[in-house]
Amino acid sequence: MTDTNLQKIPWGAADSLAFSLPEGWELMGRFTPASLTPVAEVSEALEKALSQPTGSPPLDVVARGKKKVAIVVDDISRPTPAHLLVGKILDTLESAGVNREDITLVAAPGLHRVMELDDMGKKVGKEALARVKWESHDCRDSARMVYIGKTDRGTPVYINRTVAEADFRVLIGTIEPHPHAGFGGGLKNILPGVAGVESISRNHAICADPRYFFLLGTDPDSNPMRFDLEQAAGMLKGDTFIVNTVLNAGMQVVGIVAGDPIGAHREGVILARQVFRVKIPAQADVVITDSFPMDIDLRQGIKAAANVLFSARPGGVIIAALICEEGLGNMKVPRLRLSGLPAFIWKPIVWLLGMLVSRISTPGVSPEERFSTYFMLRALLRNRMFIYAPTIAGQVRGMLPGVQFFSDFDEALKTAAAIYPKAKVIIFPQGGAIYPELPA
Repeated sequence: MTDTNLQKIPWGAADSLAFSLPEGWELMGRFTPASLTPVAEVSEALEKALSQPTGSPPLDVVARGKKKVAIVVDDISRPTPAHLLVGKILDTLESAGVNREDITLVAAPGLHRVMELDDMGKKVGKEALARVKWESHDCRDSARMVYIGKTDRGTPVYINRTVAEADFRVLIGTIEPHPHAGFGGGLKNILPGVAGVESISRNHAICADPRYFFLLGTDPDSNPMRFDLEQAAGMLKGDTFIVNTVLNAGMQVVGIVAGDPIGAHREGVILARQVFRVKIPAQADVVITDSFPMDIDLRQGIKAAANVLFSARPGGVIIAALICEEGLGNMKVPRLRLSGLPAFIWKPIVWLLGMLVSRISTPGVSPEERFSTYFMLRALLRNRMFIYAPTIAGQVRGMLPGVQFFSDFDEALKTAAAIYPKAKVIIFPQGGAIYPELPA
């Protein structure tokens, strides 16, 4: 066994998964986010961002005279180090004359599970959490929503009442690659973050369309999903100010952008591309990846496979190691029950289902599942998926054609080697935060 056959990929934040490449497999390369030098002092970088923001007066200037302020923080599934940011933001708001009792921290989980007290303490820090009142958004609680209009694409815009009625919003998030919005961060804290399920469903359904199937790393100004969500957020009254981090491969802060929700976000995207974009030499027969840092559940973890989808050639195998700390989370896996059938039978069925999902509200598929179902069906037609996810393998095994769930990583490798005894291989450690680019 040669040294190049011995490999490790992250398994959570503190552990790793070691394995050997099968004989006959040729490693084309390992590609990780760039290890850019972190900022020397996060507090100093934050102070500079708040006092010299992009496209906006300083935070303390914008905050003067505000009567209701909502600080909207992305949820526990995101790597944003909000605990390093919220205290200083609160200090700045109070120094600008905002009364503490007029400030509300709002967790923005979108379709993810509602945040609990322990989650919020971990996210923003117990000291900051104790200073002001807080709530977690629930996209299915219509009583806590306000309808503010409809976008040009027909998305009905229902927003969390606390956020909609605030005359000033501070959005805290992180800019990283996103398979459909191009990049995260910016006004995604509003839609999907604190929007109603109808709004999220309609916005996400934009990508249930062959033209917009895969938009990872696309220019935000030409991305239809982001255009729609930014238009929706722009309907809110009052002012909105973002504070977004960009993290390196070690999940350290390499930059902070703040200010105008569009201008500051675009500035952050430039830096995010430097961190997350990797250029690969060609498509591989086998792609190996893992979910770090999106390890919390299947909904987040599966992004590791989505991000690298086109790094594998059509018909190639993607092996994804997903830790899924909270199991399936609130993601519902379509129960197609077609596994075991020959490909010439299940592929036409999956193709037809994909067409139906993209054009109509399919019976049995709830609105919020429509988009994720479409993406999954399209991916299954293109590639074979081997998912090593020991926390959920027993729950989902056999549900999806073209997807095999494994409780043993070596068994996944052996199964792939039986298909490709000779294979060109690419490894993406930290696949949950990667942006592969094919040669022109």
